[in-house]
Amino acid sequence: MEIDEDENYGIRMAKDYRNIGIVLDNMNKYDEALEFHEKALKIDEKEHDKIGLATDYYNKCIVLEKRYPINKRKILTFTLKAKGHIRRI
Repeated sequence: MEIDEDENYGIRMAKDYRNIGIVLDNMNKYDEALEFHEKALKIDEKEHDKIGLATDYYNKCIVLEKRYPINKRKILTFTLKAKGHIRRI
């Protein structure tokens, strides 16, 4: 199998990781979902993809809220980061 490493490869990989994270979240596998959202986040930071970053932070908020319903401060931090990226778009 050959991997197509064109200029959008990183952005496509981040999207794939993001989608896997969503599926794992829906399966109540929150820790695994967070791992995939973090992988997407790292790629989007490297690619300077502001829309991807905002989406990654938002997805992490959703998972964290389910995984750690008591830790509202951590969730608020990611929510504010997501909003910050949305404003810069």
